[in-house]
This record gives sequence, structure tokens and C-alpha cells, in this order.
Amino acid sequence: MQAQQNQRQAASLTVAYSADDEFDQDSIVSLHDFKDLERKAEAPAPVTAVAAPEPQAEADADSDVKPPAADRQKMELKAIHEAIARVEAEAKATCAAESRALAEARVRSLAEDRAAIDAAAAAAAQQNAQAAEEAIAANRERLDTMRAAAQASVARLEAVKQETAELRARVESDNEIRLAAEQRARAEQESRLRASEQVAVQSELAEQAARAAEELQVQTEQARLQAVERVAAVQAAKEEMVGIASADARVAVLARERERHAHGARQTAQMLAEAESEALELTVQRERADQIALESAFNRAAAEVRALEEARALAHLEQEREAIALAQAESERHAAQSLHLRLQTEKELRDAAIHRERLEMVAAASAQARRDADVRILAATEARIEVDRQLRAVALARVTAEQDAEIAGHARLEAETAALEQNEIARSGRAGRRRCRRAGTRRAAPRRQPGARTRRAGAPGGATGRQPE
Repeated sequence: MQAQQNQRQAASLTVAYSADDEFDQDSIVSLHDFKDLERKAEAPAPVTAVAAPEPQAEADADSDVKPPAADRQKMELKAIHEAIARVEAEAKATCAAESRALAEARVRSLAEDRAAIDAAAAAAAQQNAQAAEEAIAANRERLDTMRAAAQASVARLEAVKQETAELRARVESDNEIRLAAEQRARAEQESRLRASEQVAVQSELAEQAARAAEELQVQTEQARLQAVERVAAVQAAKEEMVGIASADARVAVLARERERHAHGARQTAQMLAEAESEALELTVQRERADQIALESAFNRAAAEVRALEEARALAHLEQEREAIALAQAESERHAAQSLHLRLQTEKELRDAAIHRERLEMVAAASAQARRDADVRILAATEARIEVDRQLRAVALARVTAEQDAEIAGHARLEAETAALEQNEIARSGRAGRRRCRRAGTRRAAPRRQPGARTRRAGAPGGATGRQPE
């Protein structure tokens, strides 16, 4: 842009100098015209010298008259040349002053334009800086919100982990319960085996009624002890099931079933206690009780298997939930990263757009300044051309006036030369008459007498008396 401005300044100065050169050429043409006039003025002198060939005395008389006119003509021409040189010097000084003033005005206008452009650029830069600061603050707030969201997601992950740990603890407790149930099932199976053995023993006692009394008493005592143990086991199972009733309702149902089966077992024990006298009835009741206990054991085992499957399904669901939570957290993290990248790209695009707008504004301002400078240069050039035309018109008018004055001077010189020629002609006529008189007197001198000589001696007086004529 600076180079273009320098080129425009050089072009304007070239136009100004070309205008000065045109004016100088016009002045040179006027000088040539005046030189031609000078040659024309000097041309009649040799003509007069050739047209009047006379003796040495007449040449001396002409030399006494001509120098003042020639000196006057030279002085007038010199004055004309000095006036022309003075006009040319004044015109050149005026043109130089105008070109200097135009250059200074152009420099001032360019400096003002540059200052305005710098101020506009500074204002635009300040606005861009403020916009960038606002964008940075908005990005910071967005990043803070994203950090808070990430922290919330981390907290959710921690909560999910805690829930998973609780579920694992619950599964472990369920496993422990299952192990305890399996142990109880094994104990019940052992008790059923014992019951079957007892049934075999009681069948043997039924066959051997005599010896069965004591054995039945012993077996009854053993059955009572087993019933007590079974009641204690049922009570312990009941307490355990009551402890975990709040965690699982189905376990409570199973506990109630166990209580029911325990109650059946107690009834069976009571029936066995009451059927001490009747072995067959006790045996039948015992077999029935064993069948009921076996069915309840089978039902309890199925319920425990279902509870185990439900616990495993719940653990699997919790694992799937944890995996879903982890995937959601990972997706949120990826979304945060993508949002950050998108914000960064948007910021870069915004900065690029702002930079492009700034460049376009600077280019538009420079183009406007360039157009304004061109308009001012054109106006200054037109004003300069108008001033040059006016100066040329004034110079032409002055030259015309000087030419008129010179023509008048030439006419006056011609009139004076004509008067001088007439005077010279009259003088030459008088000189011819004098020569004629002298020649006549010289021819008449030998014929005259001495008295005539005396008259001739008085002739000069008469001649002198005539001379004033």
C-alpha cells in the first residue's frame, strides 16, 4: 500500500513537472518569437546603410545620429528579455511553490489517512481482543461446566461402584446363605438317613416286640434328641432367615416354609412321642413325616436354586448396569473431548473470520483512502492545470502587450528613421547646392578682374548672409 501511494505521488509530481515543462516550452517559444522580432528590428539597419552611400563626411554625420536609436532598441529588447525572464522565473517559482504546497498537502492528507487507518485498526484490534476475551471467558465457563459434568459422572461411577460392591456383598451373603442351606440339606439328608435307619430298626423292633420296648425307648429318646436338634436347627434357620428377611422377601417365604416344615417335624416328634406305645402307628407317622420332610427339603432346595439363579441374574444385571454406566461415562468423556475440539475449531474459525474481516476492513479503508487520494490528486491536478492556464493566459496577455509595445516601438523607430532619412536627403540637397555654387565660383574666378576679387572677398559675407536661409 505504501508503494502504491509512493507511485501515485511520483505520478502526480511527474504531471506537475510535465505542466512546468509545457509552460517552459511556451516561454521558450515566446523567446524565439521575440528573437525573430529582434532580427526583424535589426534587419532595416543594413538596408539604410546600403541605401544611402555617401561620402565620409555624411557617414560621420549618420554615425552621430544612429547610435542613440540602436542603443534604445537594444535597451528595449533587453528590458523585454528581462521582463520575460522575470515572468518565467515568477511562473516557475509559483509552480514550484504550488507543487511544494500540493506535495505537503498530499503528505499531510496521507499522514491523516494513515493515522485514521491506524486508529481504525487499533479500534478493530481492541474489539477483536475484547471479543477474544469474551470467547475465552465463555470457553472457560463451558469448560467449568464440562468439568462439573465430568465430576458428576465420576461421582455417578463411584455410586455405581458402591452399588456394585453392595451387590457383590449381597451375592456373597446369598452364597453364604446357599452354603448354609446346602449344609442344612446335608444335615436333613443325614437325618433322613437316620430316620430310614430308625424305620428299619423300628421294623425290626415291630418284629421283635419283646425286645423292642427298651430299644424303642432308646430310639424314642434318640428321636426326641434329634427332634430337639432339629428344632434348634430350625430355630437357627429361622433366625438366619429373619435376619435376611429385609434383604429378600423370597428368603422370608422360604423361612416360613422351613418353619412350617419344622412345625411339621415337631408335630412328627410329638406324634413319635405319643406313639411310643403304638410302634406301628408311630412308624407309619414317622414314614409320613419323613416323606413330608423329604418333599419340603426338595421344595426348599428348588427354592434355594431359584434364589441362587435370581441372585446370579441380579448380579449379572448389576454387572450389565455397571458396564452401561462405564460406557455412558466413556461416551460422556468422548462427547466432552469432541465438544472441546469443536469449541477449539469454532474458535479458530472465528479467529480466522475476524482476521479476514480485519484484512477486508483494512483493504476497504486503504482502497477508500486510495480513492480519496486519487480524487484529491485529480482535483489538485485540475486546479493546477486551471492555474497553469490562467498563468499562461496572463503570460500570453503580457507577451501580447509587450509585442504591441514592441510594434509601437518599431513604428516609432521607423518614423524616426524616415525623419532621419528626410533630414539626410535635405542635408545632401543643401550640400549639393553648396558644391554647385563652389564649382560655379571656381569657374568664374579667372575671368573676373581684380575689382571682382574684392567683390568676391565680400561674397562670403553675402554667402554667410544667405546661409541662415
